[in-house]
Amino acid sequence: MPIVNIKFSMTCEVIVKKVGNLQGFHASDQKGGINGLGVASIGKDGNLIIGSIHVIPAARRRGVGASILDAIKKYGKECGAKELTGDFFPEFRGGKDEAAARKFYRKHGIEITSEGKLKAKL
Repeated sequence: MPIVNIKFSMTCEVIVKKVGNLQGFHASDQKGGINGLGVASIGKDGNLIIGSIHVIPAARRRGVGASILDAIKKYGKECGAKELTGDFFPEFRGGKDEAAARKFYRKHGIEITSEGKLKAKL
């Protein structure tokens, strides 16, 4: 299993591991603590599918989520994907978590459709 280290700050790195059709991403700090996770795959149509991105509250707004998303997009482009898709999960509906997630995706050029789907060109 190949492991790719993608440095995104002086204190963290994103580790990429492939398991079957899923590509897993986790951001760890220098002490080995996990600050964020991401899961993606390539669909039958060739599009990149974001399964999830989660950053622990203490690591939010520090570039962890953006670095995971960048690594996911890089993976998609390397696989030849032209579009990014996924679901905007119901557990984020309502409250500050939903607002923060919407702001995050919008900031990174990802649309959330009225049906709760993520959509962007790569």
